[in-house]
Amino acid sequence: MPVGKISFNVHAQGVRNATPLKDLLREIDPAAVLVMDGFGLLLELKSILPNTICIDREYPDVSVFSKSPAQWLKEKADKVGSTGVWVYTTNEPGLTKEVIAWHVELIKLNAKRQYPIRIVGVNLGVGQPENWNDAKEFLQLADKYRDWFILGLHEYAAVVPTSGFIGGNPVERGFALADGWPRGDNLDKIKPPNGGMYHCGRVFSLNAYCKAEGITPPRVILTEHGFDHLNDLESWYNTLQLTQKYGNIRGWKTLVDQWRIFYPQWSEG
Repeated sequence: MPVGKISFNVHAQGVRNATPLKDLLREIDPAAVLVMDGFGLLLELKSILPNTICIDREYPDVSVFSKSPAQWLKEKADKVGSTGVWVYTTNEPGLTKEVIAWHVELIKLNAKRQYPIRIVGVNLGVGQPENWNDAKEFLQLADKYRDWFILGLHEYAAVVPTSGFIGGNPVERGFALADGWPRGDNLDKIKPPNGGMYHCGRVFSLNAYCKAEGITPPRVILTEHGFDHLNDLESWYNTLQLTQKYGNIRGWKTLVDQWRIFYPQWSEG
């Protein structure tokens, strides 16, 4: 079994030398690896990571809904064959009724195949959805066919991990610096209903909905996660200390100077 629950998202076009990547992944033995636009690389990784869920993503995939579920399924089945890799449906579409219906039909069609392909579906962006009420049939099918269907979610934070639990400017919402919020000293104040698990932790609202409806929650993979730009937190984090050589706050390297202020007791060793 995998050593940990971490997942990796690899942009194949940026991999100039696959050897260091392979060495790292062998050491970590992650639960999942997604490779975008690099099917050959994905197959190489699958050969050395027998315990890992290996996911193929083809970009662009926003237009996936211009194809019928039957057409999409045939194209992907022809591509992956008997390789055993998983296939990514679409990226951050929003959980609309149309998106739900497309995936419901896809799952039903796949269930009729003698050898269903493995699917990682929807891959919702942060803040999606506000509720799961329209997704009952979809979640029932995701549970029924959990051997070959996994729900993908994306989770991001900005500046500090606890920012991922909150939607909107935290200072304007009353999470003052004195509360210890930026350092994560007062997590109780961040829990719902105050925090809402808007960017991270949506699996808790998913599990609560499923429990209320008598559904076993689906399998979930975080197909994207980390630190990045978050529009609704921008007015807060643009008041913080940007690491000088960067133009704007996004990933962890842009935050080093601010972290020195938040965590003076930490060393950089």
